[in-house]
Amino acid sequence: MDTSTQTTSVSSVNILVVLAAIAVASFIGLQLQQYLNIVCIMRGECYGRTDWVYLLTLIPIPLIMLTLGAAFLLIFSLITPRTVLFLQAKGGLNDVAQDALRQSSHRLAQASGLMLVLTASAAYWCTTF
Repeated sequence: MDTSTQTTSVSSVNILVVLAAIAVASFIGLQLQQYLNIVCIMRGECYGRTDWVYLLTLIPIPLIMLTLGAAFLLIFSLITPRTVLFLQAKGGLNDVAQDALRQSSHRLAQASGLMLVLTASAAYWCTTF
């Protein structure tokens, strides 16, 4: 493989990591919203409760999805460099591409960690005020 193809493959891996994290977080967020709708609206069991169901109803669903997305992006970006061994076993990446993949996944992990802290603190703020 030449350098441009390997750079494109590293970019493709990063894009797939971000899309997978967003997809998983959106699915879990929608399922959580459906559960909260059933428990709170249909059954009317949220009123007077002080457990996690009541606290989750105070947080807007898009904020929950952002927090889950940041958590899954952090997890997936930490797992990505470990897949380099699999790609290398197939003869797909040289040392330069491996370093680029490690650096880009490290940057993704840093950005998602910051996003996780910010969204989790915003979610905590929603439950306290």
